[in-house]
Amino acid sequence: MSTFTHKLPAEWHSRAVHVNVAGCGGNGCHVLMGLAQLQKALRGLGHPGIEVTAFDPDTVSEANLGRQLFTEEDIGQNKALTLIHRLNIAFGLDWWGIPLEYRPYQRTPDLLISCVDSKQARAGIYDRIRAGKADYWMDLGNGPDYGQVVLGQVGPAKKRLPNVAELYPEMLQGYENDAPSCSLAEALTHQELFVNRTLTAFALHLVWTMFRRGKIRVAGCFLNLQEMTTVPIPLKGAIRSESPKRRRAA
Repeated sequence: MSTFTHKLPAEWHSRAVHVNVAGCGGNGCHVLMGLAQLQKALRGLGHPGIEVTAFDPDTVSEANLGRQLFTEEDIGQNKALTLIHRLNIAFGLDWWGIPLEYRPYQRTPDLLISCVDSKQARAGIYDRIRAGKADYWMDLGNGPDYGQVVLGQVGPAKKRLPNVAELYPEMLQGYENDAPSCSLAEALTHQELFVNRTLTAFALHLVWTMFRRGKIRVAGCFLNLQEMTTVPIPLKGAIRSESPKRRRAA
């Protein structure tokens, strides 16, 4: 475990924090549900809470059912709009869904959580935010039974947490086929049923720690469901040699 700590901005404790979620599929749908729970908990503690804007250009297909938080009635509907509408009604929220690929929208987010499914999509997001159009950037990606959560910062400041593009540039390089599966059965041959839910639990706990403790001691983790293990990412230095599968994670 790293002995270093990173303190969050003091204003996070006294104002609403603006969060963008890029991608509402396998990881993104679970992230949004967890953020709704986070909002309820923060308000219960007297915090102003979070304001969330979700982005996704894709529509729900039959292959998404079971692994993602959609039903048969959602097929053909936009993922971001469907999930945000459902959460707004269930939790009394006023969040936004944008049926487009991620772009910094209206204001710079305090935290961007990217849940995209290919290296080229991750690289596209980095190109749009590298000028400082975000403060903290948490990236999630996974393969069939493994994945990673990497928290960093973007912008010109020298003293900041390195982000996924700087720590693991291979995760943004090359091309990956992100064509959708035709059925749920086919989708389950590509990914284990609960890999997304398990990975997002670690990501959401890190976000909760950012609010609850005001500081963090790790910058994420690598997950391996086959071995039932996680490896923390220390705040200082890279751990390239400790996750041989991560080069294939999307």
